Amino acid sequence: MSWLNQLEVIKDTLQTAVDTTVTRIEEIHIAIANMPLEQLEKSGMTAIEKTRAKERQQELISSIYGTIRAVNAKVGELASDLFEAFEDGQHASQVHKTKEATSASPAEAAAPTPAQAEAATAEARPSPADEASAAEAPAVEAAVAEASEAPAKKGARKNA
Repeated sequence: MSWLNQLEVIKDTLQTAVDTTVTRIEEIHIAIANMPLEQLEKSGMTAIEKTRAKERQQELISSIYGTIRAVNAKVGELASDLFEAFEDGQHASQVHKTKEATSASPAEAAAPTPAQAEAATAEARPSPADEASAAEAPAVEAAVAEASEAPAKKGARKNA
């Protein structure tokens, strides 16, 4: 197994560990957050008030941890894209070295053919994975912003 494949396996393992850990922390957070609500109910809070407060609390907590999971997934996708781009670069480098080694004469190697010039230009262009990674960055930021605004909007609608 190449070191790049090992890195990808480590990335997948870390991504799964983060997701599992976030889920466990969310469960603990909910259990702790419910304690004051239970005490308020014992002190006279109506069931409707408790239900409303608990729903708002659940929405906020779910939104926060959902955002963390979404960011974790996007980071994993971006890392996979980077690994793929790196593998493509390695392959292109190997092809280039092979072509150099098999060239017939030093004069031919010094002056690239039109096909070689085109290949070199293509290698210099950003790969689709690089472009996708750059294009996804605003989407990640938008998802984080949307998820953090969602509880406030929902709370505002319920209070209205």
